[in-house]
Amino acid sequence: MIMAGNPLFVTLRYLARCAELRALHAQIESEPLPALAGSRLVMPSSPWTPRLLVWRLPVPGKADIFMSIKSGEADDDIFVVPVHAAAFHRLWLSQDFCWSGQSNGCCLLRSELTTDYKYHRAVEGFARGEENPVPLADVYFQKGLSFMNGVTRTFWLLANNVAAFPVKMHGQKEAAALAENVGLQPGPMCLADMFRKAEHN
Repeated sequence: MIMAGNPLFVTLRYLARCAELRALHAQIESEPLPALAGSRLVMPSSPWTPRLLVWRLPVPGKADIFMSIKSGEADDDIFVVPVHAAAFHRLWLSQDFCWSGQSNGCCLLRSELTTDYKYHRAVEGFARGEENPVPLADVYFQKGLSFMNGVTRTFWLLANNVAAFPVKMHGQKEAAALAENVGLQPGPMCLADMFRKAEHN
């Protein structure tokens, strides 16, 4: 067995990453642009419970899954960005690759996504369905793509070929930058505006 740290191991990892980046590029170029359905507002059962926006996401060959974001105190500075899954994976893989093959918050190859040590938790979380939707991943995009939380649930989305999904971001500038690279229409959406619009529909 070739161990991590061995020069041959690093070379093989490099070649595997290059092959996967080419495959993702070909997928993006050949497939129709995916679309993300709009969210729906879920009102709380009590005045102390936050409101939710919930998305229903199709999963090829499986039941639909549900993701959500809740209202809070800084909604004017929180944005939701709908992203193209393959483009998101390509960007993440190109900028923050796990050279060891062990995820510590960085990106894995598609064949390795289900090996993350917390992957079973994502399986359990998405299986709970509409009554307990999974929170959106919290993403940063400054010098590169990184996560505040939500790495494993994003692995699950990518491993299960979900074509598009929303992510949570802090700040309009970062949200716009991510959207420019991997975003889908309607582009970055201010969370406060989303709740106001949902309440009037």
